[in-house]
Amino acid sequence: MINAFANTHLALMMQGNNALITDLVDHFVGNTPALIHHLEKALVARDFQAIFGISERLNSSFRLMNVTEGMELLGALNTDAIRGMSKEDCADVSDRLLRFVAAFE
Repeated sequence: MINAFANTHLALMMQGNNALITDLVDHFVGNTPALIHHLEKALVARDFQAIFGISERLNSSFRLMNVTEGMELLGALNTDAIRGMSKEDCADVSDRLLRFVAAFE
């Protein structure tokens, strides 16, 4: 579990305002999993327009929370990589992204 209040990035960004940090984490944890599930469905369907739109939104959230591993995973989702993914690979991407979010719970 990530202690959001001890997270230097969040503390600096929110200027030590614990209420803002709490709101940010609550929003991240409450809304990001639904986007990840939509991403998985888009990956399986090979809906590239949806994939890249959802990826941008997720990347923005992960950037805000300073989750570099999530940004790297999303950055690796290029067209060729996606075409070579099995349904299990799509689920694995989703599971990994969900674990990054769960670390803030």
